[in-house]
Amino acid sequence: MIWGPKVCLFQRRKNKRKIHDKHFDIYERAVTFDGPDFYSENVALGGKSISKHLKRIIVEITNNIRALS
Repeated sequence: MIWGPKVCLFQRRKNKRKIHDKHFDIYERAVTFDGPDFYSENVALGGKSISKHLKRIIVEITNNIRALS
């Protein structure tokens, strides 16, 4: 996620391999954000309600950080 006072962008990644497919190394089957792009792909986030919920959580986190700083 990228968050700023005027922007909130979410990204979801899904690995292209099946987690139980023993033909591939566990790294290839499990990696998403930390690995090369060719092991995973961007997929849509579940809908507007989940985006709103996540945004509200992030706003609460940033407010708490501001209060403590």
